[in-house]
Amino acid sequence: MAWVLMYSILSASSLPVFAENENITSSNEYEWVDGPNTVSLDGKASLVLPANYSFLGKTDTQRSMLELGNQPNGNEIGSMYSNDPNGSWSVIFEYVQSGHIHDDDENQLDAHELLSNYMRWEVEHNRNATEGNELHVTGWEVIPDYNASSHQLIYALGFKDSYEQALVNYNVNLLTREGYITAILVTEKANLEQSREEFLLPLKTKEFGHF
Repeated sequence: MAWVLMYSILSASSLPVFAENENITSSNEYEWVDGPNTVSLDGKASLVLPANYSFLGKTDTQRSMLELGNQPNGNEIGSMYSNDPNGSWSVIFEYVQSGHIHDDDENQLDAHELLSNYMRWEVEHNRNATEGNELHVTGWEVIPDYNASSHQLIYALGFKDSYEQALVNYNVNLLTREGYITAILVTEKANLEQSREEFLLPLKTKEFGHF
């Protein structure tokens, strides 16, 4: 479990940052899929997309991140957006084919050490960030916790952007036989609970049924 967390730190060149849907809908080049619908996450899983939600596939997700000033890490397999004007948020889906991961180290997660690694990542990120794209880690909003029965590792990291907006990356990691899928909810801190409830949708994988 600790390896999964550490890999997500070392492989990502930036934390996904909050972006409202309308910021990337100006381009007609994106192939939007609107709910209700069922979409494929690059063949790794299927996502049941309700009404009032929109989805971008792997290529468009990475292109949209670049357009918004984020650097994709190459693991992105799709993204989902809420179209509710009263509670806008986004979800980035990633997949890492890491081989089988044992879950027998679930009680060895060191939240303090992991947070220290994020803090070191912050220094490196801000050293190379363009003006206005700095990020500042504020601490855990949800301490890393692994549920062996559902094969899910959940944690949430708080941070502020260059405009002092309080944001949260809420991560749900699902172990599979060949790696793991991560759903990263990006939302304002004030809307975390409401956004979290809305985003926990049926994500069906070949290995474990519902996500």
